Amino acid sequence: MIELPLPNELFEQLPRLNQQPLIDAHLRTVADDFQVNEILSFEPEGVGDHLFLYIEKQNCNSDWVISYLQRHFKLKPADVGYAGKKDRYSISRQWFSLYFPEKRSNEVSAIVETIDNDSFKVLTVTRHVKKLRVGAISENQFCITLRGLTEKLDEQIFGSLIANGFPNYYGYQRFGHQGNNLSKALQVLAGKIKVKSRSRRGIYLSALRSYLFNIQVAYRINHQLWSTALDGDCFSLSGSRSYFHCDKVDQPTIERLAQGDVSISGWLVGQQASEVTGAALTLEQSALTDFQPVIALIQSSPLGQRLQSARRPIRAFARDFKVLASNQQQLTLQFGLPSGSYATSLLRELFRIKDLALLENRND
Repeated sequence: MIELPLPNELFEQLPRLNQQPLIDAHLRTVADDFQVNEILSFEPEGVGDHLFLYIEKQNCNSDWVISYLQRHFKLKPADVGYAGKKDRYSISRQWFSLYFPEKRSNEVSAIVETIDNDSFKVLTVTRHVKKLRVGAISENQFCITLRGLTEKLDEQIFGSLIANGFPNYYGYQRFGHQGNNLSKALQVLAGKIKVKSRSRRGIYLSALRSYLFNIQVAYRINHQLWSTALDGDCFSLSGSRSYFHCDKVDQPTIERLAQGDVSISGWLVGQQASEVTGAALTLEQSALTDFQPVIALIQSSPLGQRLQSARRPIRAFARDFKVLASNQQQLTLQFGLPSGSYATSLLRELFRIKDLALLENRND
């Protein structure tokens, strides 16, 4: 059986861009310390057969809410949509869609009013003509309080982080408690265990791809090539899932990279071969040399054959970054991140974080 270092341990070892001394800080001392608001990339039209619920949840993950809504409204799994998943140990506000035809509108209020639990509440109800799809997010807006700082952070240090971006690592939350999602992925692909839930299988396989992506980002940073384009690289467009291949890097592409209009991308391993060529392919293969058995397992397994290769930018930019409150031992930050980027990956550039949700064995 293939074995990999625990992702939580690996995450601590991933290289940082910031060379300044890190400050110790506690994250998620209380639920209010980690808040996130999901902003859709479109405005629901107010009419249509899909009921949109804007929900505030606490101490539960997005999958639990989806399961609850499915049972409560007596829907099929395919009838429930969402744009993204949010941390369990946080106060998160996000959208869900339910296939609930307009002809049944008179039932909605009564059904919504019967929702009775301590984990979430419905803030807004509206309608739209289409189901909510994964990734339909303009940004996630965070308000995070860090406590127990060992010293006050010089706010000028934020400048470089905001201007140049930060490594777009997948956060440790992706991998589950003690790397459980990762180990389960290897067992599923090898046929050692069977997981009936399609959603759960997807979580496991996504964790494995995320792990391999982090390896690529770390390799480029360690080789001083995080922001240096190579011939054959693929570039992600800012604010979009689109990307393009550049056989020969030209001056306009270099300028767009410097301006943040595009970013170098890494490979999300799937059935298709990576699209990079030339020097970029040589670098990518070097980064993943030790993980070829894992890639071969993904591409040969019947379940892995359903995974489509994709690209992800190796850097991300924080938007509207603000320091709301600061003193010697506490700091509150507000910022927006593009869909799929992790606040913990930004924070680790400045802090040596002790996530109390993780330390109390609560992370999933």
